[in-house]
Amino acid sequence: MHSFLLWIGAYNVLGAFVLMAMHDDRVADFLLRRGTEIVTAPYRHEGHGRMWLWWAAVTNLFLGGVMVRAARWPTGIQREVTLASVGVYAALWVAVLVGVRAPRYGRGRYALHPLWLGQIAWGLWSALSD
Repeated sequence: MHSFLLWIGAYNVLGAFVLMAMHDDRVADFLLRRGTEIVTAPYRHEGHGRMWLWWAAVTNLFLGGVMVRAARWPTGIQREVTLASVGVYAALWVAVLVGVRAPRYGRGRYALHPLWLGQIAWGLWSALSD
């Protein structure tokens, strides 16, 4: 569990800074359309998109920070944090499964499934094997 919490926590902290950079439409378009092909049309923030992006960035930063810190906590608490993280990843995967459909989203959306399922599997394996 220590490795899972440390590595995935650091990944979440780094992801928070990527989300913060995505407040610039050019960065968001590069990452979502040109870099990963998750969206098909040129991307620009609409409506309350930037507000939700800040929410996601702060949430990622908090979750990642808790996970990195939890890597040094007692095993029982590590297990609880790991299973809670698995629950979050499962909910996010279901959101991707339901919400990311063609034609608005491109072929890059298929890469999201192994990413989320891999994190869920590693977290379950970590929590149940220690």
